[in-house]
Amino acid sequence: MRTNQRLAQLWLDALATELGAAAGTINTYTDDLNCYLTWLSEKSLGLDDVGLEQVRDYIAGLDQR
Repeated sequence: MRTNQRLAQLWLDALATELGAAAGTINTYTDDLNCYLTWLSEKSLGLDDVGLEQVRDYIAGLDQR
């Protein structure tokens, strides 16, 4: 889902440029977003498909790790 990647990158860019987030913060968010985007891709979901149920499923999956 290319749109997911593009939207995530726009958010990261804004975080860095507009809010002045540190490089370490950007790296951490990048790692977390990549995990989330991978999960979305495995479920064939776009960011616009995500609701409360999907967020709960993702968090439950994190607890199982």
